[in-house]
Parts: sequence; C-alpha cells; structure tokens
Amino acid sequence: MVRRQKLVFATVILAAALLLLPASVATFPSPGAVRGPTGDSISSLPSEDDGAAEPARARFLKPGPSQVAVGSLANGDQLQVVSKITHSFISWRPEDLPSIENAARKATENGQVAMISWEPRLAERPDPSSTGPDRLVLQRIADGELDDYIRDAARVLKGSSQPIILRFAHEMDLPFDNYHGWYGLAPDVYIVAFRHVHDIFAEEQVDNVIWLWSPGGRLDDNGKLTSLAWYPGNDYVDMVGLSVFVYWRWEEIVSPSRQPAHSFRSPQEAIEPAYRDLALLNKPIILAEVGADLHPSRKGERARWLLSLLDLVKQPSFDKIVAVVFFNAPHPVDNYSADWRLGPDEMNAVINAMKGDALFDAGPRQDSGNTP
Repeated sequence: MVRRQKLVFATVILAAALLLLPASVATFPSPGAVRGPTGDSISSLPSEDDGAAEPARARFLKPGPSQVAVGSLANGDQLQVVSKITHSFISWRPEDLPSIENAARKATENGQVAMISWEPRLAERPDPSSTGPDRLVLQRIADGELDDYIRDAARVLKGSSQPIILRFAHEMDLPFDNYHGWYGLAPDVYIVAFRHVHDIFAEEQVDNVIWLWSPGGRLDDNGKLTSLAWYPGNDYVDMVGLSVFVYWRWEEIVSPSRQPAHSFRSPQEAIEPAYRDLALLNKPIILAEVGADLHPSRKGERARWLLSLLDLVKQPSFDKIVAVVFFNAPHPVDNYSADWRLGPDEMNAVINAMKGDALFDAGPRQDSGNTP
C-alpha cells in the first residue's frame, strides 16, 4: 500500500473527521487519471528472500506497483474476504493485554495485517469528570507510571514477528466527549506520551510495529487544519491516519442549508481539506475509519458514495493514500444513532469494484504461509 514513500519502518496513516465545506449537493467525480507507483517502502519489512512468514496481504507495505489496501473491523463480515487489514480497538486495562496478542495472531492466521487502535482507556465505563482515570492517563504515561504495562505490550507485539500497525490514542485533537479521555488535551502532553511509548518499544527492540499517528482532522473556521499541533515528529511516525465519516445529522448541523434536500459531502469534499495539509508530512496515509450514514430518503446512494471513494484514491492527487479501512459497525457512542454498517449489496459493490483492479489487488485471501 505504500507507494514507495520514504518511511522509518512503521508507517502512520490519516484519520479525517467532519470538515466545514460548502453546503452543496454531493457530486461524485469520475476517476480521472490513475496514479502510478511512487515513493519508497517501509525499510524494515522482511524481503521475500528473508524466509519470514510474513502475511501475504502485507504486499501493500512493500516496494513495487502502487497499491491500496482495503480493511475492515475484525468482526467477521463479508469484507474480510478482500481485507488486507483487520482493525481492532483495544484498551489499556490489564485484562486487555491478551487481546493484543490475539489480534496479532488472528491477523497472521488470516494472512492479514493487524491494525490496533490502542486506546489509553483504564476505566470500565466512561467517566465525564476532569479527574477521571482516562482523563489523566496521558500524563501518567508521560510520567512513566505505566511503563511496565507498555513493556509487556511491546514484548507481546515483538513476539508476533509480523508487521503490526499501531494506532495509539487516535483522534486526540477532537473535543473531549466523556468517552475518549485522551481527546482535547494539550498537545505537549500528548506528544510526550506518544514519544514515551515509542521510545519504550525502541528500548525493547520492537522492529515490526508501524506507528500510525491518526488525528481527527479538525479544521478551524478558516478551513485550516489544527491537528498538526499534536504531531509527534517525523522520527516517531511512520504513517498518518484520517477518520472519514459522513453522517446526515452532522452534515445538517454543520451546514443547515443541506436540510431541505438532505445533501451530504462527497468523498472528495470529506477528505481533501485535511488531506492537503497531512500530505505535506510526506508519510503514507491510511483512511483509518471510513463510514457513511445518509438520510433515510437517500440511503440508496450510499453504494455510489463508497464506489466514488474507491475511484478517488485512484487519482494521482490522492496518491499518498495507501489504505481504506471501513468502520463497518454502529456508532460506538450512544450520543449518536449513526450506523456505519454496509448492507450486503453495498459490500458486494465494494468487493466487485476491487476485483480485477491491480490497484487494490483483491484476490482471494491467502494463508500466511503462502507465497505473496
């Protein structure tokens, strides 16, 4: 999936959130020119001559023709048939440590790459207080209070000997929502915590983790990306992530003029404003969470929206995008009723669009022992 960009080993990818754009009816651009191979691969990945049991689906991380990986949540849905990335959310409670090992193992068994959204969550339930355990966890990480746990996790992932995309404390730039305690904290606290976790992994000589820095992609009133204030630095980031969600209620709150026709942003409108600035980091970009939930009167247009997204990443102007990971589940927070799940027809449309397209290389899943 890496077009051949210069990466440290672990590549980090983008996550884009709601963006303030004109309230026009969504348009779906034609694919246009198709991008070609560019950039360098992640240097630390084993070559085909190394004899390592690398997942066959990890080819998007290697040099060669330009490729884009499609991924989905590790929930066993139909998209897993063509998914090169399987996505898990895992918190920091002691009982969750085996989940890290299980996520890496299952991905390897399926010939996939595990992407772990590692949420620094200690409380069993969301705590809205400013002094709750999840609100203070980044400071505790920065102060070294959780080093033993971090080392244990590092050793578990090192033992997998497979490439793991680690998405630590994602969407840190979004406002605190009583559910994600690490949201909206001062950038310096986040940066110190991110670097501290990274440094412990380095001390443990973990060389198979790809560090994904994945902001929410917030824009200010002038359309300028604010997320870069939380950027840990090139030496700590391999890939950049972006969350891309189009939900009809959010669309109409941000742009009330959308209400009469229940219009919504196209994939390009949802991605481009944050992508422009994130691309300047010169890192591979992963659309780490992608979903669309349209007004009931326009639900039938969702398949078209998804296909337009796949067409968009073929364009040379978006050639830093190396993966699209669908958030194929209901919204996890009960303050919104959004449902990002794809219906059978929509999943079939995505799968059929990928088949036979060299950019997506969507053949049948191979076992990890097979030759790529």
